Parts: sequence; structure tokens; C-alpha cells
Amino acid sequence: MSEYSLLPLPYPDELLYSVITRHHLRMNNTSPKWTLREVFGTENVIPTLDLPSHINDLSKRSQLNGISSDQWIDEHTLFAFYAPFLPVERCRRLRQMMKAETELAFIR
Repeated sequence: MSEYSLLPLPYPDELLYSVITRHHLRMNNTSPKWTLREVFGTENVIPTLDLPSHINDLSKRSQLNGISSDQWIDEHTLFAFYAPFLPVERCRRLRQMMKAETELAFIR
């Protein structure tokens, strides 16, 4: 398996979840786990609509698109909708958690 994922370029304001779904359909994968392995390098990821995790892994594997982890978070997740209602330190921690290999069950 390649160390790079050929994700389609995201549309403006398209959620990462939708980009991954388009990749799944275009690759004609029969198993969502195959898609997760292609996109993140592991199938131990729980894809979420609003605040996904493992963004650093995705950014490294899809580097052909030239989209940084922060761009994925700012432009293709719902982080921007949550951030105005959270303290600055919590936003910083949330961004770190989204980049890391952790699952976000809720925002503390």
C-alpha cells in the first residue's frame, strides 16, 4: 500500500468527512476500513462530521494536495463554529487533539 493517499481536492467549505466519502466512492472500496487505512494509515479511526482527529496523519499522507493540518481544521471541519464559544486555551488544546492520534469524545 502506498504511503500517500490520493484524496480528491476538497471543494470550498466542504467537510473532511465528505472528502473522505468521495474518496471511498471513487476508489470503489467495498469496506470503509480500507478507506480509513488509505486515508489515515490505520483503520483505528472513528470518522466524525464535526471535529475529526488524526489530522496530522491525513495531512502527511495527502501531502500531494498541499493542504496543511491547520488548513484542514480551519477550512474543512466545524472547528470555526465551535471556537468563538470556547476559551482560547481550550481552542488550542482542541486543535492539538484534532491533529493527534486521539479520539475526541467531547470537548472538556
